[in-house]
Amino acid sequence: AVAEEHAWELYNALRFADAVRLSRHAVDLRRDLGEKSALGRAMVTLAWHLYLDAEVAEARSAVDDAVALLEQAGDARALALARSYRGFLNVLSDREEEGLAELAELADLAARHPAGDPLDAAWTIYRGLGLAFLGDGAGLELVQRGVADATARGQREFAALGYTALVKAARRLGRDADVLSFADAGLARTRETDLRSHGFTLEAHLHQLCIQEGRWDDAEKGLWNLLRAAPEAGILGRETLPHLGRLLLRRGHPEANELLDRAWQLGLRTDILPVLVPAGIALIERAWLDGDPAAQRQRAEL
Repeated sequence: AVAEEHAWELYNALRFADAVRLSRHAVDLRRDLGEKSALGRAMVTLAWHLYLDAEVAEARSAVDDAVALLEQAGDARALALARSYRGFLNVLSDREEEGLAELAELADLAARHPAGDPLDAAWTIYRGLGLAFLGDGAGLELVQRGVADATARGQREFAALGYTALVKAARRLGRDADVLSFADAGLARTRETDLRSHGFTLEAHLHQLCIQEGRWDDAEKGLWNLLRAAPEAGILGRETLPHLGRLLLRRGHPEANELLDRAWQLGLRTDILPVLVPAGIALIERAWLDGDPAAQRQRAEL
């Protein structure tokens, strides 16, 4: 239990690779003890940290293994936890419809019990995010409901997570004015806490808006600050690397190409659209600025 708690602390400190290493250790310890329920929970923690460390395929495999193990163990609460995180991961990694189906089924099961489930605010948040990713504007209202529920219950982690979901949903739906208001509201709640990963994402989206608005100096300063504060930010590098690299490219900065190459390698490593798309767009712009050489164009199109 101590190793798992420490892994979550490392996650909050944006040290995802270290969180993965410690989570693997926790899984090994639980496996040696032969406690199926505890082992399954540890595997769920490992899966989440693997995703954040940009090891998406391994994260999916780990959470699938956790679900299979907990089905055998007969621990309904632990199984609901594992299925919940499988739903979350699917929503975040290009499998929105699978994730939505699983989360809807969990919500239906919980509705049969008067006490409900402590995860239902998170289910609502991710169901809304999945709908928004699929282009359904109703998803945004669902995320807002989940944030309100989490806030009312004092679930700080889910509330902070919900604000990042609101920003992502609004961004996907092209509602940039909402991105600004959601990010500001989320930062007001996370700045004085230890929930750094959520604050990182919210700040990054504000700096991305600065680029769109032509406030390039502010954007460059802000994105550099984030990159230096968390140089190994795992999958969250998608929020800084392609955007800063693209801005520096326009300004003729010598470090632009290195950042864009890192963004592209991150996209290839995850093999999911939320990471590949911003990197690919940046490469297309680089190809255009370079006179559109065939090699660059083909690489971006891939």
